[in-house]
Amino acid sequence: MNNTITIIVPFYNTPKEYLDKCLSSILRQTRQNFEIIIVDDGSTEEFSAFCMITKIITK
Repeated sequence: MNNTITIIVPFYNTPKEYLDKCLSSILRQTRQNFEIIIVDDGSTEEFSAFCMITKIITK
């Protein structure tokens, strides 16, 4: 049985500080088996570029 949970974080033009706080909170959890999927719902290029970097860091 696979006990991995998936956490989906949708965002749209979310300031970097809020996304940082959200991801930091998730990463501090004690649960070991989880994956994070960040979903950009059509943000402007400035916000999308940050999310691409975040995806690489959180893998």
